[in-house]
Amino acid sequence: MPGTIKRGFTLIELLIVVAIIAILAAIAVPNFLEAQVRSKVSRAKADMRSLATALESYYVDNNAYPKGNSFNVSRRLSTDPQTSQYEVLERLSTPIAYMTSGTLPDPFKSLKRSGTINPSTGASTPANLTPAELEQEGSLKYAALVGQPSSNVLALVNNRADKASQFWILWSAGPTSIKPQVAGTGLLSSTATAVAVNAWIYDPTNGTVSNGGVFRVGGTGVSDPNPGAMFFREVSRSNK
Repeated sequence: MPGTIKRGFTLIELLIVVAIIAILAAIAVPNFLEAQVRSKVSRAKADMRSLATALESYYVDNNAYPKGNSFNVSRRLSTDPQTSQYEVLERLSTPIAYMTSGTLPDPFKSLKRSGTINPSTGASTPANLTPAELEQEGSLKYAALVGQPSSNVLALVNNRADKASQFWILWSAGPTSIKPQVAGTGLLSSTATAVAVNAWIYDPTNGTVSNGGVFRVGGTGVSDPNPGAMFFREVSRSNK
């Protein structure tokens, strides 16, 4: 009609709409990211439960667990020498299929390593992995160990060492993508306290994106005063 005035949105109305959208996004995006982290943690734990079952079945048939490699990773790269030193959890799928594949991916790829861990507090100074080390990451970590009563650590068992007849560890880097050091100056120290160990066990009650790896341990068990006893006890408790 002639003389009719068409009105649009005012600047104030547009600003209000933009503010509402921003508030909704501020609520939704963090919740979405937290849901992603929770899903990855659940996946890592479920995969490690499956691997644990396969490892114990392997032990029944071989009276030993698969030996580890010096990288503490569970797969062999296409660029690695095709030797047994680099074959780790592939043994769970061939020649006997205890599971379809033992080289399950780590939902949280390591970008750093923890470095020396203070046995009292768990404090450390993480360092970036080198390009070569980053190339070795991507799968869940695995280590086979054997007790060394005269030493202050449990000895890692690789293909050039003793029979892996006692203990194993599986772990994921966790949401912070820092690979916790377990042997040597790491969490298997005989002087490690519960505080130090728990500082490196992922706990969602400290916040979804919190420090620490997702661990699972198995084997004949480690008890006081054996090296690594605190680590095995705290990880076993956290998995209940």
